[in-house]
Amino acid sequence: MVTARAEVVAVMTVKPARHAFSTRVHLIILTALLLLPLIAAAAVLGVSYATSERERYQGLALDVARRVSATVDRQMRSLEDGLRLIRATAAQPGGSVDLTDAVTATAAVLQARVILVEADGRVAIDSRPPGSASDRRANVLSVPRDRFLDLAVDDDGTTPVVGIVVPLDETRPNGRHLVMRIPATRLTEVLSAENLPPDWIGALIDRQDTIIARSRQAERFVGTKATEDLRLRATGTEGVWTGVTKDGIPVLSAYVRSPITGWRSAVGVSVASVEAPLKRTFLWLGAAAVAGLAVALAAAIWFGQRFANAMTELAASAVALGQSAPLRQPVETTNHEINLIGKAISGAARELAKRAEARNRAEEALATANARLQRVLDHSPVGILEVDRDGRIGFANEAACRLLRLTPHETENRRFDGPAWGNAHLDGSPLRDDDLPVSRALRGETVLGFEHAIVDQADGSRRILSVNAIPVRDDGAVDGVLAVFDDITKRHQVEQHQRLLINELNHRVKNTLATVNSIAAQSLRSTTDTETAREAFTGRIVALAQAHDVLTRERWEGADLTAVVAGALAPHGADRFDVTGVSVRLGPQTALSFAMALHELATNAVKYGALSEPEGRVAIDWRVDGRADGRYLIFRWRESGGPPVTPPTRRGFGSRLIEQGLSRELGGAVKILFEREGLVCTIDAPLPGDERDA
Repeated sequence: MVTARAEVVAVMTVKPARHAFSTRVHLIILTALLLLPLIAAAAVLGVSYATSERERYQGLALDVARRVSATVDRQMRSLEDGLRLIRATAAQPGGSVDLTDAVTATAAVLQARVILVEADGRVAIDSRPPGSASDRRANVLSVPRDRFLDLAVDDDGTTPVVGIVVPLDETRPNGRHLVMRIPATRLTEVLSAENLPPDWIGALIDRQDTIIARSRQAERFVGTKATEDLRLRATGTEGVWTGVTKDGIPVLSAYVRSPITGWRSAVGVSVASVEAPLKRTFLWLGAAAVAGLAVALAAAIWFGQRFANAMTELAASAVALGQSAPLRQPVETTNHEINLIGKAISGAARELAKRAEARNRAEEALATANARLQRVLDHSPVGILEVDRDGRIGFANEAACRLLRLTPHETENRRFDGPAWGNAHLDGSPLRDDDLPVSRALRGETVLGFEHAIVDQADGSRRILSVNAIPVRDDGAVDGVLAVFDDITKRHQVEQHQRLLINELNHRVKNTLATVNSIAAQSLRSTTDTETAREAFTGRIVALAQAHDVLTRERWEGADLTAVVAGALAPHGADRFDVTGVSVRLGPQTALSFAMALHELATNAVKYGALSEPEGRVAIDWRVDGRADGRYLIFRWRESGGPPVTPPTRRGFGSRLIEQGLSRELGGAVKILFEREGLVCTIDAPLPGDERDA
């Protein structure tokens, strides 16, 4: 054994084979290969997260810009309506209101300066009192005839203002006109009302790229030109970009251009505030990755040394086995596989003495196995072909002949790529001979599970085959191919149908879960009484389940409105309802919405409406009206015999579900009227082409 170990040591001192490394090096490489992709993936995810965070903040900024733009538009239209009111007053023949009084009163109400300018530019009426400290009015005023005026300086020479121009006579656009001058500070107040975070900046820019209002340092920047990057990038209707503010702060910016005034509302988020938490996270992740890699490499080195020592012992045992020298009992290690190898070597030594007898038994077993193999080939359910190096079929079992619809005589010596089989891809496109599995295997490639179609030239039937082609080598060179194939046409059809069913099931489950989530959220939000919330939630879920039962009976292809009404009213006693209506087919989602709305109406009637009194009743009727633009469903719920009805002070989830949710689902009008004699709900909605009366 000492001699064997010395021989092993001598072998290990010889120059190692090219690209051969120790166990320790392999473990180090394996550890690195396992950890580095994880670190890289974490880095990619971090970068992706950072990008998504930037995009999210830009989206938030765009939403704020839209709100600011809409608020400014509403305010400017409101002020413009004030000028139009003056014009309407002036247009009244023999009106009792003096035009000067109308101008002064409107200016006082709107807190803006209103001026009447003649066609030649002379100021006829000015709402600012003459002789005031800021009265520096000109007798002649040149004003552009635009509907909305960009930022300018008022007559006092210091106050930045914007304006609105309305002709006094719509038939004479070049005649007298009304001008309203609004202090820019009013628009700054719009930005202040948004309560932007400290690291957000909002601004309003006119069509001349001049800043009208600003959420921060307005007194410094109002009246100055916007930044160059804003002027270059904010040229469309709305958009986002990364730029720099007037005070040099890098920001994630968004803008929206008003379709009314042409002004742009711009909002920016400080890049530093967005990236600061991301940088801290990356630093911690980097430190953790480096520490983890160091620990893993140290463990790999330690385990590698232990494996190397054990493998040296095994090599010495193998040398001794080759020399027929006695073996000592292998040393037990902590590695189960190495222990198994040691025991296997010991067992191999004991088996060497029995080789002669085993060889004789093996030859007999080989003959038996050959016969068994032939039976297996003959009775195998899959086709098996042996193709020689020239591409000709040398052997085909019975299944292969059956699947190819050829006799054994027709199969023998036939080329595998004959055109009579009509080879094609699964999508129907022709499959080149060079791409056939056997062709690829003849080039040395092992092909597993290749699926393609063949077309029978006799009857035109199309079948799908799954082919495995393995090259058979002789002295390293490909000498032929073993091909195993099976007809998977039916399995392919079943898989396609299964995928369709799974996709449909996923879609329905997601829709149901979303509906249940919405019902739970609204039921719990509208009350603090858990028992009341539980009863409301349970009732709505039961209504949803009953609607599902109706749709399930119809295979989710729709439901008749009569069945939906009957299912929704069943828990409340059908004898209290007078139901009349024609047969109308509803789609699945529309049927669910109708069922939920009817449940809310019935629950409200039981608690507060007609069904809370013994004599109370509910009349339900519907019909279909034909109109020029299509067919419409007219549905009405009317309660009577209950307590006097008073309109509620607030709208609960049920009212919102009916008036908003059902209206949105149907694409029509839904109204709830709280008449004193009883609640009335009417629905007027178009019927799609597949929802028609029977």
